[in-house]
Amino acid sequence: MTSAPVSGPVLIACAMDEEAAAFALEDAQELEPPLAGVAARRGRLQSLDERAPGAEVVLLTTGIGLVAAAGAATWAIGAFAPRAVISAGTGGGLPADIAVGDVAVAESCTYGTADATEFGYERGQVPRQPVRFAAAEPLVEAALAGAPAALKDHLERAGSGQADAGQSCSEQDAPEQDGAERDDSGQDGSGQDDSGRDNSEQTAAAHPTTPGPVPHAAVRLGRILSGDTFVTARNVADMREAFPDAVAADMESCAIAQTAAAFGVPFISVRGISDLCGPVAGQDFHMALDEAAARSAAAVRGLLAALG
Repeated sequence: MTSAPVSGPVLIACAMDEEAAAFALEDAQELEPPLAGVAARRGRLQSLDERAPGAEVVLLTTGIGLVAAAGAATWAIGAFAPRAVISAGTGGGLPADIAVGDVAVAESCTYGTADATEFGYERGQVPRQPVRFAAAEPLVEAALAGAPAALKDHLERAGSGQADAGQSCSEQDAPEQDGAERDDSGQDGSGQDDSGRDNSEQTAAAHPTTPGPVPHAAVRLGRILSGDTFVTARNVADMREAFPDAVAADMESCAIAQTAAAFGVPFISVRGISDLCGPVAGQDFHMALDEAAARSAAAVRGLLAALG
C-alpha cells in the first residue's frame, strides 16, 4: 500500500458520459487513457465561490460495472496520484423513506451481491477482503458540512432557470430539505440488465422526464452497495434485512473503494438517487438521469469547498 499524496488533483469517477457531463471544468485538458471505453479530462472544477479557484480534478468516465470501474480507477490513480477519489453519479435508493432526488453519501461501501457465508464470511464480504471499505472520515465530514448548502443552491438555481453550466436540470425541481441526516435503515438498489446497463440508465431511457415534483432533496449518510444485479421489488426486502444501514446501490463504488484502499488514497462515494428499488404506492420512483447526476455534482462541489 502506498501513502496518499498531500497534494495532487481530486479524482472524480463517473460510470457514464451523462453523469460526467454534470461537472463543469475550467481550462479542461483532454487526456488519453490507454483503456478502451474510458475517457478522462483534467481541469479546475467550477467553484461555488467566484472569488476562489475551484479544485483541480481529473474527471474520469469509467464505463459501467465493477471491472470497468476498477480498471479505470487503477490507471488514473497510478497516473495522477490523486489526493482523494470520489465516486459520483447516480444510484438506486434502498430505504423505504428515501426519495428520488436525495443524495447518498457513503459512510462505507460493500459488495451487495457477494455471499461467501457458507465459508464463515459475512454477507457482502469477498473472501480475504474487509466486510466493508470505509470512506475517509475527513471526506465524510466535508460532505456533511458542504453538500446540503450546495444542493440547496443547485435547486434554487434550477428553479429559477439558472442552473450551473454543464448541468442539465429537470423542469420540475422542488425545494430541498436543509441539513444532512444519518440513515439507520436501508438497502441496495442498482444493478445490471441483459444489455449491461445499470438501473438508473435503464429507467432514464424508459422515463425521460420526471413524472412529478420531488418533495425534497436530503443528504443521506450510510452504506452504499455495489453489485451486478438489480435490486427490485422481488428481492429488496432481503437486501434491506441483510444490510439495514444501506442507503443506495450502484455498480461501481465498492470496486473503486477497494482500488483506492489498495493505493492508500482517501475515498468517498456521492450518488444522486435517480430511482427507487422498492417504491410504495403514491411515491415518485424516478428522476431524469441528468438531474440526479447534477445533484451528485452539486454535492461534490460542496464537499470540495468544505474540504478546502
